Amino acid sequence: MTEQLLLQDELATLDKVRFLVLDIETTGTSATSAEITEVAALLIQGGEVLARLDTLVAIRGTIPSSVAALTGIYPQMLSGAPEPAEVLLALSAMADGAVVVGHNVRFDLSFINHGLASLSGMLPLENETLDTLALARKLLFGEVPNFKLGTLAAELKLPHQPSHRAMADVLSTVDLLHHLIERASSYGVGSVAELRSMPGRLSRAHAAKMRACSYLPRRPGVYWMEEADGLVSYVGKAVDINARFRSYFTSDSRPKVDPLLTGAARVGYMTFATETEALVAEARLIRRLSPRHNRMLNKSEKGYRAIVVSRSKDGAATLRVAMASTRTKKGEIAIGPFRSRRSAQSAEYALRCALLPELHPEWPDGGGTPPLPPSSTTCEVPARLWSERIWSRMAALAAAARFEEAERLREGAHYLFLAIARQQATLLLQEAGDLTFAPIGQEAPALKASAGRLHLAPFAQGAVELLSGRPATPSAEVLAIALASCDTPQDNGAWLPELAAFEERWVLWREMTRPGALSLRECTIPLALPVSAAHRSFLPRPPSS
Repeated sequence: MTEQLLLQDELATLDKVRFLVLDIETTGTSATSAEITEVAALLIQGGEVLARLDTLVAIRGTIPSSVAALTGIYPQMLSGAPEPAEVLLALSAMADGAVVVGHNVRFDLSFINHGLASLSGMLPLENETLDTLALARKLLFGEVPNFKLGTLAAELKLPHQPSHRAMADVLSTVDLLHHLIERASSYGVGSVAELRSMPGRLSRAHAAKMRACSYLPRRPGVYWMEEADGLVSYVGKAVDINARFRSYFTSDSRPKVDPLLTGAARVGYMTFATETEALVAEARLIRRLSPRHNRMLNKSEKGYRAIVVSRSKDGAATLRVAMASTRTKKGEIAIGPFRSRRSAQSAEYALRCALLPELHPEWPDGGGTPPLPPSSTTCEVPARLWSERIWSRMAALAAAARFEEAERLREGAHYLFLAIARQQATLLLQEAGDLTFAPIGQEAPALKASAGRLHLAPFAQGAVELLSGRPATPSAEVLAIALASCDTPQDNGAWLPELAAFEERWVLWREMTRPGALSLRECTIPLALPVSAAHRSFLPRPPSS
């Protein structure tokens, strides 16, 4: 029951969370040798006090004079005070389902849990905690001389000042907690989890930009960051745009994050009913805008390669790695595209092992037709044969202890068959006509596509100026690119279709084949989904019996 309540509190907005703010006074600093002399706690929610505990605690030992002078608690004051077991049981009951708060809360919990451990049948407090000391260091760095509770109360002019007595310190801690929550809310923080993940010593420049979280939606969609000159520097997709943008300040440690945030002047967004639409919008924006901080899909046509296979006069196979935009000649077939020269060369090595010294008799004769026609056995049978040949070659290399060569061949086979799968899938969708999908398990509108290009239906769009932290109008140019209607690739004589369409169709295919994502409901042209379009289905395997 407690764990369930803790999970709810962790995800709930801060005004719905129950906080148990506590403080103790002790005879020393070690939980194993010192004793608790006073306990105070307030259970609060939404600024209201739900329960209160304030009591001295009986001890068996003595109180050092220096500690008594500091706290004002003397041994004679503890005569007739409740026993530790009684106080700790009452405190444990108050803590059920609450987030425990304290200024250096670990110190207080070390004494409380040591005392609970000495009681038969009692478990330690394992509640979620929030330390106002750590939170103050994050939010008030550079504003105060130090982070002692007394200093913070004086500098922030809190209503209650601490006095080294438990309840006075609790009241001061409550004031500090409310101040820190209010300060954090200006950065869009609205839950305990977000409070706990606040970045340490947030720089002023970045802290101001974190305020955009107050306006960013908690929905799936695509977002982009623009620099002061309007240039889009980064495009991303998220199932929760708010949480994803916040992660740049909290948990994303990639080297590019700091320069990305430094240069960003505005963040724009577009939300959708499904994650699939966000994936497609992301692919479109990256391909058309080429943001400098993006790596995925951000390649010019010069970066793509293909393997061109032709038949020599004596019937032997001739292989070469060429630009993906190369025009194919009669009798040639191109396999790809590959996103880099390295992956194409690696795949060519694997294909050479599968084809040489002779071509398979069922290899098609080209004649200017698209490579590897998606609905014929000529694209599947050779691939199966290549898989068996590559496996046999790998087994022979491994048997000869030539493991580096076997690994090179395995890597090449991965790139080869992935390229074939991508090629088959995108050609299938290009020729598929109009398609209608239904998101599985979601109450979302049906998705429609034409020739493998998805028609996007945005839920909402907007932008936030990062320097002022205020909403703005999103770039009409960026919106137009994301929502561009399905177009027909130009026939430039090359085997590869227009790359933006190619990448988008591959994104849609992956969503179609991902378990639990999309269900195909309608299609104007019968669509057969070949098993081989999942490249793992014909990765190197033993020859068929």
